[in-house]
Amino acid sequence: MAGMPFLPRRRPSRRQAVTLPPLRTPRSALWWVACVTVLVAVAVAATLWWLLADPAATVSISNPSTGGAGNARGEVLRTALAAGAAVGAAVTLVLAFRRQHHQEVPPRTPPTMPSSAG
Repeated sequence: MAGMPFLPRRRPSRRQAVTLPPLRTPRSALWWVACVTVLVAVAVAATLWWLLADPAATVSISNPSTGGAGNARGEVLRTALAAGAAVGAAVTLVLAFRRQHHQEVPPRTPPTMPSSAG
């Protein structure tokens, strides 16, 4: 059997090629990464400062067998890192929404100039 007899052959298109405007150079992601890093660091630092400033949260006198201040500080650190992860997750959702929005919305085309043929 020569070729594929059940599939029709495509004939070359005789339409004119569409010229698209040149693409702009993509921006660096360094600014996004720097902003997100600073935002997460601020969230972690603020949560640590807020929770460690409370002396009742850092010293557990009622039950010394559970580890006392060391266990409480571990929980404070865990809470602060969870706050940082929450900020990072929120930024990820915003960027995913932005990407999907840009993929779904059709691009604006520049107005076409009437040809002056003739």
